[in-house]
Parts: sequence; structure tokens; C-alpha cells
Amino acid sequence: MEDKLIKEAFSEMKKGLPKTGECPDEADLVCFAEGIMDEKKTERIEKHLVSCSKCCDYVVSLNKVINFPAEERLPEVPTEQLRKVSALVKDREKDILSNLERITQFIKEFFSFDWIAQPIPVAVKSGAVVFLVLLIVSTTFLYRQQREPLSLQMEVIGKTRVITTRGTPGEEIVEKIIKEGDTLYSNGYCRINFELDQDGYAYVLLYDSTNKLHQLYPDYDTAILQKVKAKTKYTIPEGEDNWFRLDDYTGMETVFILASSKPISGLRETFADLQGLSREEVVKTLKSKARVVKVLSFKHQ
Repeated sequence: MEDKLIKEAFSEMKKGLPKTGECPDEADLVCFAEGIMDEKKTERIEKHLVSCSKCCDYVVSLNKVINFPAEERLPEVPTEQLRKVSALVKDREKDILSNLERITQFIKEFFSFDWIAQPIPVAVKSGAVVFLVLLIVSTTFLYRQQREPLSLQMEVIGKTRVITTRGTPGEEIVEKIIKEGDTLYSNGYCRINFELDQDGYAYVLLYDSTNKLHQLYPDYDTAILQKVKAKTKYTIPEGEDNWFRLDDYTGMETVFILASSKPISGLRETFADLQGLSREEVVKTLKSKARVVKVLSFKHQ
């Protein structure tokens, strides 16, 4: 896996390099990053990195891959498990093809009857065909739903002050995408964007620094819950010029988005029960209410 990432990163880097042949090749940069190069070559590459930002960025990326924490790596899926999953998928596909063949055979028999001389058999056969078609369509739909689960994209946008070289917030305001653990300052602004790949239902929540849970979307008093349209970007609060303003209560704040193909029942009661609980308890409970949950926490100072 590491070798693949390294080769892909190096290929992307080479696209933007001048065609002068002055940059070290992939093998030299890898040896340099791993610390297994002799002193003379090491000194030459160090001088090159001072003047070449692309090679420098590539070496930084190599170090991140080489020194990636073992506890954060995804476990390898055993070959036997992959084989069983593949066999299960193939069996399901065979079942669908078998059902389609049965439908085809029923249709052929249906049109081979004499409609006038045999009205009762025709009616029975036609009813059986219609029932079987409906059964196959519903089965196929459920099968596709299982193979293509709902997917959710989320981003938090912040308007915050720029940090000076002394480590304190300055006067300049910038707009940026907030990542896990980033910092926003009181009286700054933020907004939330999300998008579903299929029609469904979404709920946007904020767990603030005072251990209170707020429902940001949909409106808490909405009588009829509206479906979220697929491939459509939703912004909370609505409107291009609308933002949430951060108050003076500092601490850690967390944004949750829950998504489901059907409305999630009992959420209001759940929100009431979660008020004042710890962040870990809130995360655990909300993840039990929906199959798709996105979580992002940022520091409020």
C-alpha cells in the first residue's frame, strides 16, 4: 500500500517538474526519506531541496507515509473473507439472472395461448406474470439499495482571524474549510454544507461548548419533513450571505450530520435525553440512530 502511494505521489510531482533532468529520481528521494543514503548523496539532495519546492513537498509526503502511525492503519482484509464476499455477490447475481429467465419463459407461454378459446388459463397466467414482475422489481430495488448505501458529503466553512507569527489572532479575516481540530474564534462565523448521493433525509446538529445539543436542520417545528434531493448542495443557514456567529462561550464544539433513506423516528425524544451528556455519549447515541453519521469537532477560542 505504501509503495503504491509513493509511486502515485511521485508521478503527480513529475508532471509539474521542468524537463531539465536536474531533480533526483524516485529511488534517490525514497532512500533519502528512509535515511539509507550515503553522506555525499545526502548532502547533494539536501542542497537541491532548498531550491526545489516540489521535491521538498514530495519528501515531506514520503515521510508521512513511511512514518504513518501503526495504530491508525486500516487492518488488512483476510483473503478468505474477500473470497466469501465475492462468492456471495456472484450467488445473488445468479439468482437475479435465474428470475429473469423465469419471467422470459412465462411471457413466452403467455403469448402462446389462445386468448379466445382459453380465457381462464390466460387470466391466471397473466396474473402470475404481473405478480412475478412486481416481485422481481421490488427485489432488485432492495438489492441495489443494499449494494449502494447512502453516501454523505459534509464541510464546515469558517470566517476566522489569521494567526500572526506570534501565535495570536490578527485583524485579517479569511474564509476557509474547517478540518478536524481547527480553531475558530469568538465573534467569528461559520456555516455548514452537505450533499447526499441519493434522495433521503438529513439532520444537522451542533453540540456546543456548554454541552447542549442544537438542531440546525431541519427546522425543529417543521410539521412535514421534506426529503433532501440527491446531488444537491444544501447550506445551513440557508442563503449565500447567512452565517452562524460564534458566541463568547469557548471550548470544543462538534457538528453532526445524520442521513437516512427514511425519516429517523424518535429523534426529538433522543435530543432531549442527550442534553448535558458528555461528547462521547452523544456521539455513541447518535451513531446508533442512523447508518450514516458525519462528525467534525473544532476548537472555539
